[in-house]
Amino acid sequence: MTHPATRGRILPRRLLLSPDERTILLGFRHGDRRAERLDVRGNGYHGHGLLTLRAMLDRVRAERLFVLAAWLGRFSEYRHPSESSGKVIPDNQRKAWREHFERIQLPPLDFPVTVKALARLVEALSGDEGLTYGQFGLRTYDVGSRLHDELEAVSMWIVSAKYAHHLNELAPAPFGDDVAQKFPTAALDIEESGKCLALGRNTASVFHLMRVMELALKAVAAGLGIPGTNPGWDAILTKIDEELKKKHQQKPSAWRAQEQFFAEIAAHLRAVKTAWRNPTMHVAAVYDEERAADIFNAVRSFMRHIATGLSE
Repeated sequence: MTHPATRGRILPRRLLLSPDERTILLGFRHGDRRAERLDVRGNGYHGHGLLTLRAMLDRVRAERLFVLAAWLGRFSEYRHPSESSGKVIPDNQRKAWREHFERIQLPPLDFPVTVKALARLVEALSGDEGLTYGQFGLRTYDVGSRLHDELEAVSMWIVSAKYAHHLNELAPAPFGDDVAQKFPTAALDIEESGKCLALGRNTASVFHLMRVMELALKAVAAGLGIPGTNPGWDAILTKIDEELKKKHQQKPSAWRAQEQFFAEIAAHLRAVKTAWRNPTMHVAAVYDEERAADIFNAVRSFMRHIATGLSE
């Protein structure tokens, strides 16, 4: 059995796995000085991030875990009292078993308790004193229970495959390169909004989009010549509608050149308002995944359009 003091030192880890098992987020034990993870290119270590399933399995030497589990299962009968429990294992059999267990090399930093238990099992199989089948059974049970405890210290978070790319550091800019170049100040909130959406933090995702829209509305207001530092949605829509209703001769030449551009801004902005259902951006609102995704997509379309003619 695993000693209570040892169990207390097993600290939690987190794995984030997409439903199609193609992408995993991996976090090591809290307090692990390595604080590393295999990146998506498979050639470096970082504190956290997206992993392919293969990279994760390679990292923990999964094939060795499977071999160890198979061997422990094979010897499970020796864990229970029987007529053979007191019999000494023949030297040739003990040597063969020892060689098999010696070949199972687990990553010591990922399974430290199991590695120690496995080392004690190999040591017992290497000793000169007679090792009984019963003693061997207890040793294998100890290894198995410690492995079980360490595997249970891993938690998994399901990430929808349709949002997993938001967690990939190598993925393209969420709203496109044009938006990233024209509105660099919004880049962090756009990125964080996508990450929050992927992790199910839907209201947080929308709050980041609020900040993106605040910056975008300032750019639109400046383009329309609306005074003030915090233009409202309605003020912008009213200004555009007023200009669109004017007769052609009454419209300034500068406006006529951009009329279609601003008309489409109004259409996109109304689409954002429809998705938001809360144009006042009231902080008490709570958003579910569907609404957050609708808002994300609407804001993305809006930002892509204004980036064709405006910048911060």
